[in-house]
Amino acid sequence: MAGFDDYKIDAADTGEEYSGLDMVGFVPTGEYEGDATAHLQQYDKLVKELVKAKLNGFINAVKAATAAALIGFAPGASGMTSANVNAAILEAFGNIINDLTTGGATKFLSAEQGKNLYTYLSGGWIPVTGEWTRASANSFNVPSGAADKYKRGYGVRYKQGGDYKYMSIIADPADELLTVSGGSDHTIAVADITDIAYAIDPHGAIGFPSKFSLTVPTYTTTGTAFTNQPINKTAFVTFYGDYFHITGQLQCHPTSGGTGAFEGPFTPGELPTISTPNSGSAIKVTGTFVSGYAMIEYGTRTIKIAKYDGAAIATNSEYVYFDVACRY
Repeated sequence: MAGFDDYKIDAADTGEEYSGLDMVGFVPTGEYEGDATAHLQQYDKLVKELVKAKLNGFINAVKAATAAALIGFAPGASGMTSANVNAAILEAFGNIINDLTTGGATKFLSAEQGKNLYTYLSGGWIPVTGEWTRASANSFNVPSGAADKYKRGYGVRYKQGGDYKYMSIIADPADELLTVSGGSDHTIAVADITDIAYAIDPHGAIGFPSKFSLTVPTYTTTGTAFTNQPINKTAFVTFYGDYFHITGQLQCHPTSGGTGAFEGPFTPGELPTISTPNSGSAIKVTGTFVSGYAMIEYGTRTIKIAKYDGAAIATNSEYVYFDVACRY
């Protein structure tokens, strides 16, 4: 099959040919002279002809390669099953992709590689080969080479019986260890791990959650202690590469008490330890509006919420919402 550089386009019937590689960025080689409009029209024609040639070539190659892969399967023959036909099509598809991108090199994608490519293109997930086992509730033992294959912020999907579980990689991978978090929604059980896949862009992958729940902290104060703990507490986290974003709320108890900043530690394993500066906001939305700040204290997983001057941001029955972005 022809590679990219084998397609030739006649530029405006002048007899001058441009190869595919001369068209990188759709900018023909050579110098322009004369009326600019005519050259723009010629440029537009070249682009359209090149795209048409490539699409027609690809479609014809799909037809030919798929037909060739199925030669030997007669209608009704015992060897012609849906699994065989699907495998043949996937192998043909993989070979075509390789041929288009390498110019017909001798190394072709296997049927399994073609299937993986199709799975990624259709859903954002790349199937994993090799055995994964539980190292802890928030880490996997994986085959050697993980540090070269995975990155912090990648998503992971797997099963331990039942439905898929989803987690984010939250630390730089070691050679044979991945540290992950699914918040309080998902942890790794003591059970076989199957149907494993990872996503380079998990928030574009089908099924991956937009956020994970966090175990809500028990709050203390930097001044007079609470008479009663805040109620109606929630907290969620979303991981984005080297960053994560926490949102949540709390409501002060009807007989709250407490002065100064509110502080609460999140659960180890659900969040990494923070080692960089971060900032966020907090607002009291019940009664008189009050703005303040929220932050994760350096070297900890502890959130601190207060009015701008460090005083308590809310009191009896009042709601507070907070939002913090951290790099880790």
